[in-house]
Amino acid sequence: MRYFLSRLQVEGFRGINNEGLPLDLRFDPAKLTAVFAPNGAGKSSTFDALRYAITGRIPRLDSLHADEEANEFYNNVFHSTGTATIDLELTPETGGDSVSIRVTRAADGRRTVSGTNCPVDPSHFLAALAGEAVFVDAATFASFVDDSPLRRGRSFASLVGLSSLSDTRQALEALANTRTLNGDFELQSLRARRAERAASVHRLENTARAQHEARFGIPLSGPLTSAELRARIRGRLSAESLLVEHVAQMPQDTIDFPALRDVIRSAEGGPDRERLIALTCDLTRLSGLQQALVSISTDDLIVLSRARVAALEETRGHKFGELHRHLKVLLDETPWTESGLCPACLEQPDRPIRDTVTEVLSQYDAVSRTQQELVDAWHASPLREQLQRLEELDLLEIDRERRLIARIDREIPAALDPATLILEASTEYTTYSQALTRLITELQQQVAALTQALPASLIALVSEVENCAQLLATCDDLQRAREQAAEVDRTLIARERWATFITTARDTFSAAEVALSTVKVTSLEEQYRALYQRLIGHSDVVPRLVKDSNSESLFLKLERFHGTDNVFAPAVLSESQRNALAMSIFLAATLETSGDAAFMVLDDVTSSFDAGHQFQLMDLL
Repeated sequence: MRYFLSRLQVEGFRGINNEGLPLDLRFDPAKLTAVFAPNGAGKSSTFDALRYAITGRIPRLDSLHADEEANEFYNNVFHSTGTATIDLELTPETGGDSVSIRVTRAADGRRTVSGTNCPVDPSHFLAALAGEAVFVDAATFASFVDDSPLRRGRSFASLVGLSSLSDTRQALEALANTRTLNGDFELQSLRARRAERAASVHRLENTARAQHEARFGIPLSGPLTSAELRARIRGRLSAESLLVEHVAQMPQDTIDFPALRDVIRSAEGGPDRERLIALTCDLTRLSGLQQALVSISTDDLIVLSRARVAALEETRGHKFGELHRHLKVLLDETPWTESGLCPACLEQPDRPIRDTVTEVLSQYDAVSRTQQELVDAWHASPLREQLQRLEELDLLEIDRERRLIARIDREIPAALDPATLILEASTEYTTYSQALTRLITELQQQVAALTQALPASLIALVSEVENCAQLLATCDDLQRAREQAAEVDRTLIARERWATFITTARDTFSAAEVALSTVKVTSLEEQYRALYQRLIGHSDVVPRLVKDSNSESLFLKLERFHGTDNVFAPAVLSESQRNALAMSIFLAATLETSGDAAFMVLDDVTSSFDAGHQFQLMDLL
């Protein structure tokens, strides 16, 4: 149901200093009401009071800096109680009893709403009246015309009742943003981790096949579970007379290798036997690690490093990028009336400033993208994984201060020459690999010397136990790697499905919003053109709203301007003509959109009009 405003009473709000004697205004719904008085008498305060009562805010005060303490000046500072009271009376358009609502604002800023004969909660009732075109002042008109096309488009959406669509589109744009998906959802990082997990599974599969064939003399065909492998190893170890009784006493799903080593230690052989067990254990572990190492290529990392350096060379430093990000905000979200000048230097550029800002920011986006690609590739690389395994190998005794992984992880995101770090890591990897080979050779020589003093059967038994332990450990590692790879796959698939969905939703919704907004723009065209011609008194200027096909932007153009066609309105219209155009659009939107408020309140919208045009506006209203 729509309601007329039939009465307004104000006491102690803004510039209205009338303690004990409320300002009382009555309105005839069938007539236009004009409030006129000398400057400073309280006209705008009356407008603010009505706006605050219905919307709970005064935009021009809310936009002030916190240091200006605008919140302290909602209420009249001279009232002894510090409390403001606003009473509204609203009459149904279809007739019937009026609704009375009282809004108070306490000295501490608390807003209280109460009402009588109200069909719903009084606060909800007021919220339903708060349409975009209900309260209009000179600043509203000026900002609509002079604002950026994007902000103008969003204001227009509110005018014609499409604000919820605009809000939804903005939310979808934020959710489907590539940086959001790659940042919050870690898509690039997950893809790199998937590749790393797949490579790890492949390496462990090759190692397991080699160890299985060496142990059992037959190639490993198809997947083999840890349970199946334990059964084979139990059968192998049960063939050893020294171990058969102890293996039989172990649960079927376990093999206690430390206990088997203790059994071997209890056999004859003395200190040489203990030394052989320790050396064989170390040698088996190192040989397994060496088998897992693969040939390392740094080509892909070097290519990514050079791409990042090349992208960085196209930019001019961090502060230059920040400047252009601020310029983009200024161009998108705030009015910039000097369309031919650069907002930063106030000079005439050789090309449109928006094109320059877009190009510069794309260069910085390329730096961010190539940097992230390099970081992800480094963390997923076999070079990093295998270098870390070598650095953490206790038998190589590498000092923590000398280890590279932590330093490269820290430095590579911001390194000016990341290829140097990659080559440094490759060099260290080669050094440690060679050290591992030398250490294995030394251990093999020591084992060979010990075998001369120990029974061959004992030596073979020690080797059998350690090789079986190594094979089972490799298969356990393979199982864990497969589980981790599957988990990364599940996560990535779910997030990629979300990315596909939200991107499709954004594109579909954006296209629908453009189509509906275009219909709204077209439906208002005849109305706002007719209103504008009545306001300015001639037909030499024909306005046209143009909805951008790819965004929420709305352009104000002139289809005809004193014999010139297709020009942008903000650049050529005078202040009074711009205000007349905004007034025409707002009135057309009000006539088109039927909100709960059957009234419109204007404040100081004719100051740029001469007397003749003021009378034309009055006649139009």
